[in-house]
Parts: sequence; C-alpha cells; structure tokens
Amino acid sequence: MGYAEFTQLLAVEKDYKKAGNARDKYMGGNLNWMINKFSDRKIIVWGATTHLSRNLDKVAVYDVETDKFPLLAPEFITMGNYTHETNNSHIYTIGFSAYGGKLNDWTKGKAVDLIEPLDGSIEDLLGEVGNDFGFVNYRSDLAPWMSQPFVSKPYGNGNVLAIWPEVFDGLFYIKNMEPSSYNP
Repeated sequence: MGYAEFTQLLAVEKDYKKAGNARDKYMGGNLNWMINKFSDRKIIVWGATTHLSRNLDKVAVYDVETDKFPLLAPEFITMGNYTHETNNSHIYTIGFSAYGGKLNDWTKGKAVDLIEPLDGSIEDLLGEVGNDFGFVNYRSDLAPWMSQPFVSKPYGNGNVLAIWPEVFDGLFYIKNMEPSSYNP
C-alpha cells in the first residue's frame, strides 16, 4: 500500500508534499515495527539526514538572494518524527556535516565545492578548533546558545538555521569532505 500510494501521489497527482509525507509515514511505521519486534537488540539505521531528523517543519534554510532564512519544508513530517513520537528513548539520531571539501552534485553530474559555512555556524566554530573530525552530543549539558537557533550545514551543503538539539541528538563533523566515487 505504501509504495503504491507514494507512486500515485508522485507520478500521477504530482503532489510532492503529500508523496513525501506518505513515504516518511510508512518508513516511520516500518522502523517502529522493527524497534518493537526486536526490542532486545540494537538497530542501526543508515539513511538520508532529512528523513532521520525530526521537526523539519521548524528548520529554515539560508537564501543568499534575500539574506533571510525561510522555512525549508513547513509541512513535511519526517520518518524521524514518527519514530521519535513512540520510541524516543530508544533512538539516537546523528546528523553529518563538513566544513569544506567537495560533494557529488547529482543535479550537475559532477563534484562541486562545498559552500563556506556562515560566520558563527557550528562548522565555522569547529573549523576554528582545527580538528579533522568532531562530534557534538546534543543530549549532553550544552552551552546556553546551543538551545537557541544557530546555523549548521547538515542538509545538502546549505546553511540552515534550527534549534539543533530538537532536530538531532548528535552531529558528526568532518573538516574536509571528499565526494563519493564509484569503484566497480
């Protein structure tokens, strides 16, 4: 039912918002089922940061042209929302971000440079420390400013504003990202 509904909404009705919400609802239901079925085990889910995060409806992305932060997806309910509603104590979600380097841009079919992090962003601050890797545990005792909106780059290399402890439980940082490559 889930795939059929997703395909109908996407291909026939061209309603990308409803299709995305339907897909994430089914993904969340599947993960909740797995968590309950295998409650005595640890489960590692590797997925797109967007789907695993929660409260995406409160996340704003930087628009260079207007120099403002409009909401990224105000009506999008992610798989992370569905799983955290019922299994919050069993889930730890990690976002990934980088200071610089390159990524493969599938829309252009080639590797492109990462954009510069905005001054005061978490990547800017971690970059000043100079470590190649870092981890921020958003569930630990945080500095007061981390409970307020601040900028990070975990979604497709864009500067994004959010109260990150409400979106992820932790952030894995690398200084220099390399684009993925195909090795047959």
